[in-house]
Amino acid sequence: MQIVLIEPDSNFRDIIDINLSDTLREFNIDIVPFSDVNEAWNFIQILVNVRLIICKDNFDGDYAADFIAQSLKSKGLDISLLSLGEDIKEPALITKALPENCSAEDIAKESLLLIEKSVEKKIAQKKIEDLRNRKYKSIPIKLFRYFNKVPFDFYIRIKKEDKYQFIKRINKNETYDKDMIDQYIEKKLTHFFIDKGHYQTFTKQVNENFKRVMTNIQINGQTKEEIQKYVLIQLSSTGFSESNLNIAMMSIRDQTDKVVSSESKMKFLAEVYNSQLGFRFKRNYMISVIGSLLLENLEWANAKHAHYLSMAAYVHDMYLESEEEMDISSDLELEQYTKDKTVKERIYNHAKLAADKASSLNEIPLEVVHIVNHHHGKANGYGYTTYLGPQIKKLSIAFIVAEEVSVSILKSPRKKINLNGVFNEIIKKYHENTDVKACLASLSKAIS
Repeated sequence: MQIVLIEPDSNFRDIIDINLSDTLREFNIDIVPFSDVNEAWNFIQILVNVRLIICKDNFDGDYAADFIAQSLKSKGLDISLLSLGEDIKEPALITKALPENCSAEDIAKESLLLIEKSVEKKIAQKKIEDLRNRKYKSIPIKLFRYFNKVPFDFYIRIKKEDKYQFIKRINKNETYDKDMIDQYIEKKLTHFFIDKGHYQTFTKQVNENFKRVMTNIQINGQTKEEIQKYVLIQLSSTGFSESNLNIAMMSIRDQTDKVVSSESKMKFLAEVYNSQLGFRFKRNYMISVIGSLLLENLEWANAKHAHYLSMAAYVHDMYLESEEEMDISSDLELEQYTKDKTVKERIYNHAKLAADKASSLNEIPLEVVHIVNHHHGKANGYGYTTYLGPQIKKLSIAFIVAEEVSVSILKSPRKKINLNGVFNEIIKKYHENTDVKACLASLSKAIS
């Protein structure tokens, strides 16, 4: 999230910068300062997440704030604009104008209000989009190669005027030609959709079918990997269930063994980073890869631990419903995210809820349950902390570090990532915990 600050007076610009940094310290904000309005506009067009522009109203007779407002309008960019001064020609295009004699503290306070509104608006837009799609669940179209007919109606999704429409393509129990599936794939269609109410029943049938396919000795490696990837995507969305447990354990074991035994482990990181799959799956897959690498040079680690970390990766956030919820990392951020008591309670308790779910399945090792319960540093599974007490075991700390590194990589706008900078931030966040340092040192050695 970025704030662009356009102010010709370098001294006042620095004072504003300091006040903004202090007032907005709970947000992940980058302040990008400029003294030239044209240079600022050139950068605004290429920055990826500008939430607010703060601009002096008039630069020696040039109406800077008006220029920015008109430029935003012409490009169709919905970014809040705060004018420093009220010498403006088109006030309707300015989000807010402060008096000429406003202080840096006033600017910071007003910026906080505008940023909070921006965040709330983004959350509201996400909820609207979720409502549009809530009735349906997506299923990768490639999987339909393994069926002759399907037990429910299936739909394709098209977009018209910024709204999605779902059109029935396959009727319940209709026999279809598999060439039709390949034709859709050639046309770049990636998913069919099924009514959400049928998804659990359909998943059970799919998993039973896949078990038969996976035990067929004639199955080729590519088909097996397609099925396993789908199962891991299922896990990312719904966590372990009785219907997917056996094939899920097989998929995790095979994936982890492939990473551990590979001589070129960095290719897996590149594969995840460049994947077009959803953030939840990418993050969980990367935690699994990073976790396997991280354990390589730790004296206490053994082969089973990589499998435990991978299992935990796919279920630890099963009770979080969006990327925004997964981004929450403190009790304060949770308080700012929502006032809905039911939502807040679910997010606050999500580690404990996931651990309880995992512990209800006999095939899940106790070590995995502990990792899931402790993955936000709290021994009881409730809330968030950066203090890792003695109750948090080394394996759980390894998972915490793997997740921190994975998220930093996936959130980076650049393909060349400063891992030393990432490692230093993690050490600082966890108060230089010796186990955190050991995990990062082991990871650094493995990557090198």
